[in-house]
Amino acid sequence: MGWKDKAEQADKMTLGYHRVSPVKCVREKRDGTEFKTAKGPFLMVVFEDETGAEATVNYFLTEKASWKIAKDLSRLGVDLDKMDADGAKIEQFADVKFAQHYFSPERIAWAKVSANGDYRNVELLHESDVPPHILTETAQPAADRDPAAAQPGETHDIEPTPAAPTEKEDELPF
Repeated sequence: MGWKDKAEQADKMTLGYHRVSPVKCVREKRDGTEFKTAKGPFLMVVFEDETGAEATVNYFLTEKASWKIAKDLSRLGVDLDKMDADGAKIEQFADVKFAQHYFSPERIAWAKVSANGDYRNVELLHESDVPPHILTETAQPAADRDPAAAQPGETHDIEPTPAAPTEKEDELPF
């Protein structure tokens, strides 16, 4: 990855609760090779919060792992009964256009973002699973909020899990 590519990367979502929408489905790495592990191929969905910060979720495209796509699509408001009636299959999510139809930017859900080393874990939630004070905070007009209170897009109630430093972190970048 060149310097320009690094500069164009979006900010990572902060830890906490966010309103997010899926903005992009990706099946290939920057070099054009397919996303794949020993478990099989996967789809990466990029989610964006109200500040433009991003976090990704990887979905393995196997029948055994299809529960995760179903769970998250449900939280995004997708009618799973209609998907069944339409005959949608997990293998079809390998087609980015098909995946983007369901993971469309118009869909919005709550997400809990937590740390996993340098990465962010994103768990999509039903509104009923979001702590009431978070819903109250984000529903208040900004002018009415306590200035000391966290704003949407900032950390809400989640303490970061410290990751063990690696040898690479101890090296100077130049």
